[in-house]
Amino acid sequence: MRFIAFLLMSFCMLLPSYSNAETAPETSSSLTILTIGDSRVEGATPDFESYRFHLWKMLTEASFSVNMIGPLKDPGHYPKLGSLSFDPDHAGVGGFKTTDVLKHLHVVLDSEEMPDVILVGIGGNDLIESKRRPERIFKNVLTIVERLQDAFPESDILVEQIAPAKSNLMQNDLRKRFDRFNALVGQTIAQQGTEISQVFSVDMSLGWSDDYLADAVHYNDKGAVFIASKYFVKIQNLNSR
Repeated sequence: MRFIAFLLMSFCMLLPSYSNAETAPETSSSLTILTIGDSRVEGATPDFESYRFHLWKMLTEASFSVNMIGPLKDPGHYPKLGSLSFDPDHAGVGGFKTTDVLKHLHVVLDSEEMPDVILVGIGGNDLIESKRRPERIFKNVLTIVERLQDAFPESDILVEQIAPAKSNLMQNDLRKRFDRFNALVGQTIAQQGTEISQVFSVDMSLGWSDDYLADAVHYNDKGAVFIASKYFVKIQNLNSR
């Protein structure tokens, strides 16, 4: 009888630890993200949207603990996700071209926070507003990537193949300029990768629709979700390697 009582007592002592193992929350992976670019990165809700909020939401729901970094703060109001508030830090400036990013990149490079992933969305204003050849614009993007790698040698970098503007603007020469720039990004950017810093393109033009635009060039909420989804898939792939 004493032996049976001992067994019962031992079994009862095991129950709490078993229950705790079943109910313990999953451990989330931390992820620090730097977003760099123009007004499509910055956003101006509710007039037009950035992808950043939806990307933060998707990653948080996928059990990532997300730290968005950058010298600027989004002043918009966004819904909470449970008890969590959107992290508004970024490095997107409306109207910026590739030359502007290069001129002001030192502000980002001085950051004490090391990004795990850097998202680069720049070149659209160059293509639409300047007479620079797509090859020159792409060369500027390469320089941006190189300077980011010098400062953050272990960061992975994702570079956008840019989603087009409204169809009625994408006529003749402008369409060719976008196509050429995006082809250069898709064909060449991965060559910038190193053993500790992966570099990939993200094709935002594939599957794009005028329905995703709030005006001639900026995302509406559907467009922001579309862009965020593409980044989300790439970031998940990076973290599964």
